Amino acid sequence: MLRLLPALTRFLPTMPKSFSHFIHDLAERDANGGAFVLGAATFFLPCGFTQALQLYVLAKGSFAIGALTMLAFSLGTLPALLSLSALSSLASGNVQRHFLKFAGAAVIVLGIANIQYGLVLTGSAMNAASVTPATPPAEVPPAQIAAAQDKPDKQIVVMRIDGFSYIPNRFTVMQGVPVEWRIDASEAAACGRFLLAPGLGIRKLLSDRSTTMISFVPQQAGEFGFNCGMGMMTPGSKFTVVPNARG
Repeated sequence: MLRLLPALTRFLPTMPKSFSHFIHDLAERDANGGAFVLGAATFFLPCGFTQALQLYVLAKGSFAIGALTMLAFSLGTLPALLSLSALSSLASGNVQRHFLKFAGAAVIVLGIANIQYGLVLTGSAMNAASVTPATPPAEVPPAQIAAAQDKPDKQIVVMRIDGFSYIPNRFTVMQGVPVEWRIDASEAAACGRFLLAPGLGIRKLLSDRSTTMISFVPQQAGEFGFNCGMGMMTPGSKFTVVPNARG
């Protein structure tokens, strides 16, 4: 769209000519039926937001909840999509060229953001410096670390989720001692209710009505990151597991 690297167009996938002609014919018709078919078909195009919501409703295991959630999602995105459609239809000449450039730049920005979110999920050291949270991350209170280390039989850590932020977002625990992770996700936003900590073997859908308890035993010393399923929460969130001096 920005025509920065025209040579790359050779590697773009293309649709079969018969299907392309069918789409073109629909788009050229004055009847409303073609526009309706094309608009409805776009709902099935790969989209991270749609697929994330589809996974959410599948996890609910309820036809009614799933249908109502997807309906609310469709209606919620309708104003923005209609606005973009109207703007692109009315734009012409220089306005259209500037609009396409703006759209192309937005796609690049979103692509870079998604790469950064992916780095967060992989635990890359780059995520702390390159991703800015919606709310500044809270520092680990000394009392939080003490609470985890003063009880050698069990380590209790407490965290709450406020929007897209983990508070606090860093914990220090001892190796080999059971950890009880208490999480209040009643104010979590969007994907914040889904927690991933691959290095600790944790994959959990958090309750929005009561405190979620997650128990695990850190087997190895080191740093283990955690985040939501899309890597959009507070960067640098992690457990630091220190060797148990008591053996």
